[in-house]
Amino acid sequence: MHEDLRRFIEHGGGSGSGPFDSRVSRLEDKMEKVVGELGDVKVNIATLTERIAHLPSKGFIVTTSATALALLTAIIVFADNIKALVAG
Repeated sequence: MHEDLRRFIEHGGGSGSGPFDSRVSRLEDKMEKVVGELGDVKVNIATLTERIAHLPSKGFIVTTSATALALLTAIIVFADNIKALVAG
């Protein structure tokens, strides 16, 4: 631990112009990039939320499927009557 402290002081740790300045500068640059990318992520999430809001609901899908199934069943059950009506 004393060795680390000695190296810190020898490399300008006390003056503010040591190796930490470059590291802090790199971290600041990276944080600016992260902030910019977070803005893009927020826009993408808002877009997805809006798209999801316009998807059909579960109730609509179930109702539509049940109606289609009922119509198909009615056509199959009354196929002979429909043929007779069309033919004649």
